[in-house]
Amino acid sequence: MPGELTEIEFSLDDVIGGRPLTRATVDLPTLRGFLEEVEKLIKGDVPGASLSDSRLRLEDGSVKLVALVAHLLAADVRGDLAKLDQTGDLDLIQPKRAQVLEQWQLRVRRSPSRVYSVATANLAHSIRITNTTQFQHGSENAWIAMEKYLTGKVVNAGGKQDP
Repeated sequence: MPGELTEIEFSLDDVIGGRPLTRATVDLPTLRGFLEEVEKLIKGDVPGASLSDSRLRLEDGSVKLVALVAHLLAADVRGDLAKLDQTGDLDLIQPKRAQVLEQWQLRVRRSPSRVYSVATANLAHSIRITNTTQFQHGSENAWIAMEKYLTGKVVNAGGKQDP
């Protein structure tokens, strides 16, 4: 059905000033930034993606957002998250989504108490971004097998004092 909405859960856990981050203690810039990143992650690179029909719930426990989005858009997010969960390769998902996840990884490395997570209804494991998460672009680890030969004549091999 075109009007069908699907849930996607996003949460932000942190300890700030010795107090756990909750919907009652979150400051406005943190919440606004998190909402903008969630919107960017949901939309991805889908042309003409609109969240005008979506709904949002703030739930108890950390800063937990439950976004109700169009079924087709949620299926696209679910597909990218499943690929990322299986491979850990950011090159296999949409670039805007990869950019948000990279930003989250950088933040949790600067603040180890911070944890981001994303879960959809049909995803076996939720994607958790902690300070040990290693999502990266597959092209960053591209190794090429090669052999090199050096030819020439050694004129001075040096020695103990003058190598």
